[in-house]
Amino acid sequence: MNASKKPVTTFGPDFPFAYDDWISHPKGLGQIPESRHGAKVAIIGSGAAGMVAGYELMRMGVRPIVYESGQFGGRLRSQPFEGVDGVIAELGGMRFPISSTGFYHYVDKVGLKSEPFPNPLTEAAGSTVIDLEGETLYA
Repeated sequence: MNASKKPVTTFGPDFPFAYDDWISHPKGLGQIPESRHGAKVAIIGSGAAGMVAGYELMRMGVRPIVYESGQFGGRLRSQPFEGVDGVIAELGGMRFPISSTGFYHYVDKVGLKSEPFPNPLTEAAGSTVIDLEGETLYA
């Protein structure tokens, strides 16, 4: 897992189930009857959830068709700065806690690289500059 070496499973009212164990099981998430293999299934939205749904449905033997009304990628959006090589602004979802084991399962599966979010006063931020009532403070 990219975010940490040891998986973290969060249990609570919204997450009462060990999803990380379920999605990483060798048998997959479930089965579709053979008589339905090859059936077309609509996926609405090309964000992370839509792409994961399509991937898992393909593994089960059906043919997902993705419908998207706007920009592909849903909330995940990277925008290069014009005229500046290698500088990219993240305009979508950016903060994924280590407890997001389901998210990191698929990040690792497709080989994406993740980096700690540069929250102020963290090592990832490098330095933090705060302008407060006309005074510039450096942390």
